[in-house]
This record gives sequence, C-alpha cells and structure tokens, in this order.
Amino acid sequence: MTEIPFTALPKTIPATESPYGDDWDLLWLGYCMQGLPRPESTVHSKARVVQKSDTTVPTPERLGSDFTPHNMLKDYPAHTRLYHHTHKPVCSTGYALSRRGARKVLWELSVNHYDSGSAYDVMLINLCHGDRKTKLNCLSTSPALFRHWRPRGLASSESDISPHGDAWREEGKSKDIRWSVRANIPMLLNLRRGQEPVWVDQYPD
Repeated sequence: MTEIPFTALPKTIPATESPYGDDWDLLWLGYCMQGLPRPESTVHSKARVVQKSDTTVPTPERLGSDFTPHNMLKDYPAHTRLYHHTHKPVCSTGYALSRRGARKVLWELSVNHYDSGSAYDVMLINLCHGDRKTKLNCLSTSPALFRHWRPRGLASSESDISPHGDAWREEGKSKDIRWSVRANIPMLLNLRRGQEPVWVDQYPD
C-alpha cells in the first residue's frame, strides 16, 4: 500500500475549475462507516495520504465502535487522518459533487437507470465502485468530517428506517467529531467581540 505523507505531497497540475482540484466527481465527507480500499476490492488507486497530528481526530480508543474496525486507524499514531478513494461508505451524511459528477449522477440515477428499490447511498456506492457503466472518481477522508447528531432523548427516535433500541441519552452527541458545531451552537450564538471562546470538546485526550 502506497502511503504519501501530508507534509510531502507530490506536485500536481494546478486546478482551473475548482479550488479542490479538477479530476474528481464526488467528495464523500460524511458517513456512518467506511473501510479502506484494498487491492482485491477496488477499481481505484489503493494509495492514501497520511496526515499526522490532526487534533480534530479523536484518539483511536475514543472513535466510535462502528468505525475503528473498518478503517484500521488503530494501526496509526493517535490523531491521524487519512485521505483516500472511497470504499463502500454507508450513509450520505455529507458530500460534494463537482459539476462533472453532478451530471453523471443525474444521468445514471434518473434518466438511465433509476432503482426505486435501492437506497440513495447504495446507488452512489455503485457509481463510485464501477458497478455501472458510468464510474465516479470518489474521494474521502477517515474519520468522517460530518456525522449524525444524536439528540438528548430516546435512542428509538434517532431513525425511522432502522431500530436503535430504547435507551435514554442524557446528552446529545456526534460520534467521532471533537468540536461539533451542533454541540457548540450556544457558544457560537453568544460569542462577543474579544471574548475567548470555550469550545465543547466531545472527545478530549
């Protein structure tokens, strides 16, 4: 597996159409769980960019139980973030499409072959992994930058498509997100000029 340090990125062709580069279709930045590309299970590059000392990443033991076994961050130093091609991410919590990517998605999922019995994230996975004639170039990061906010209350209220049990959550939380915007809304709303903010860190070291 080729690993490229974030501090020693190779030179690339300057972007002309997007500040994030030109040769991509979908940035999958929010999901429930995802694996890392393996040589036998991807049509894309198996290389990954490794960014160490990213303080937005919780330590491995504090990452959600549905995340760590799939992404193998436990094999890296604490506070490591990876950038790579997608590998079957579940949930479309947060993503961005380039103009080229949007055209492909609209063609495949509406005009060419709309599958009313399939979930949207599953249809995107099929496009990202070359299971259809149209193939998207999909990039991601581990851990995710966006996760579901689970509010205070019964866990059963979290979803209308899958069971989450009847446990009571006393405090709202997002998995794997240290400085959650949702958790810090009170501070953001009441922050005054010159005031030193005290941010809520959901997963301090």
